[in-house]
Amino acid sequence: MSLTLPKIKLPWFPLSVIIFFLIITVGDSFGVIPGINDMIAFLESLYLRFGLFGLFISALLEGIAYFGLYFPGSVVVILAVVLSDGSLGTFLGISGTVSLALTISACISYFLGSRRIIKDKLQGNANYDRDSWFWFVFNHWHPNGLGLLYFKRGFNGEKLFPYIYITPVIVFLYGIFCSYLIFSLKEYAEADQTFIIFTILGLWFFVELFFKNKPQNTPPTTVEN
Repeated sequence: MSLTLPKIKLPWFPLSVIIFFLIITVGDSFGVIPGINDMIAFLESLYLRFGLFGLFISALLEGIAYFGLYFPGSVVVILAVVLSDGSLGTFLGISGTVSLALTISACISYFLGSRRIIKDKLQGNANYDRDSWFWFVFNHWHPNGLGLLYFKRGFNGEKLFPYIYITPVIVFLYGIFCSYLIFSLKEYAEADQTFIIFTILGLWFFVELFFKNKPQNTPPTTVEN
């Protein structure tokens, strides 16, 4: 008697993101591409020289799906908050700039997804939570999450409107909250970006792996007389 193992369904979307980020990290370690720290220094100099315009460019780059994994623009957002005077007017300016940039990058990510620039293996692997407003709002907390959210929507042929109208509002409110939080904890604001991203991607992969392979409740069969 042979033992048949259950077939495991892989969540290809988060797996493709992990592989992409792994390639970037390995390329960085071997000096094939400029390192993440070099990118941080470049983006910080962009902000220090051009102010909110530099912040706009940094946030825009990080908000583009996949591509944004290489541009740690959130570090520049933290820098902008840390160097600010902590006033409401300054935080409104920072949040408004980031909101506009990420809304544009969300549209770009949606367009890239709709072009099917990666294998159609991802089709049909929609997130288990894609129809949940909770997860839609939650994915706005970080530029990478937002870019990947809209990329997947474009890939699956889901609607861009009216969701894109809600995105700048959510990002703006997140921005105000995070600005006050970061400013109050600014001495602890710096962190290992690579470790954080790998941790988040790993959790995302295992959560989707669980839901994709979760046993379905099938109704009991009935015997007709």
